[in-house]
Amino acid sequence: MSLTTNLDLLLKEIEDPYVQENFYRLKLYLNSLESGVTTIIRDGTGGTGGVSIWEKFTKLVPASSTIIVDSLPLTSFQQVELIINYKQTVTKRSRGLKVSMVKDDTLLEEQIYAMVGAPLAVGLNTVINGSNYELQIVNSELADVEMSFARLILP
Repeated sequence: MSLTTNLDLLLKEIEDPYVQENFYRLKLYLNSLESGVTTIIRDGTGGTGGVSIWEKFTKLVPASSTIIVDSLPLTSFQQVELIINYKQTVTKRSRGLKVSMVKDDTLLEEQIYAMVGAPLAVGLNTVINGSNYELQIVNSELADVEMSFARLILP
């Protein structure tokens, strides 16, 4: 019996709605771990220095549009690393890049470290919206773009 099946059975026995919600969130997180969508990286010191989390996402960015593909509370990180891959749906041209963002009080500093592949009219913006960071993708291509990215959160 899988761990998430055990959680399902336990969840049915809990009557407190607050506890039920927390168990449900835990179940979703464990499902991500089982499916390989989320990977936990512990610090190398063997102590209690913290945990970093890699998460994988896929989004379709419609032609000639701007969408928000990622959002995090500013309090949840000091640095975020992104590995992004775009693929245009018609021509199958693709481009990859690595982006690093560092939070400095209420500012975000971003740096694109590497960009490889075919030229695509796709850009990104990192913005602060209220108390959250947002990653916006601007697709200026005449066709949809499939976007996949992995995000590493460094607390």
